Amino acid sequence: MEAGDRERRDEGLRPAVSRLAAGLLGLARTRLELASVELAIERRRLQTMIALAVAGAILATFAVGTVSVLVVAYYWDSYRYLAILGLAAIYAVFALIAFSRAKTLVHDAPAPFAATIAEFDKDRARFAGEPPAAP
Repeated sequence: MEAGDRERRDEGLRPAVSRLAAGLLGLARTRLELASVELAIERRRLQTMIALAVAGAILATFAVGTVSVLVVAYYWDSYRYLAILGLAAIYAVFALIAFSRAKTLVHDAPAPFAATIAEFDKDRARFAGEPPAAP
């Protein structure tokens, strides 16, 4: 009688383990799909940002060069050195502002794959039997 109970218990345990493994694989697949979607979004955002930054830098260089030539040409007879020095000081101030803003953007940027990491943390908490964290 004990052998029959053991066989029935083994029959019940094997499918349960199989279902658990299938569930874990499904969960892992979902998380990897989320990570791949986030990677694609991040890659596209970065490509767009770089293209716009390069275009903006080229156009700004043309504009600044044109205005600089105009200012120096206008003051050439009377204040040529002062005009050149003034333009250099203005460009230096704008460069410092730009670098400061870029540093702030890099420092304050959200962590890549934040949604995927959050989902993994939720999964870990569920498996550990911890109460779910408040959003």
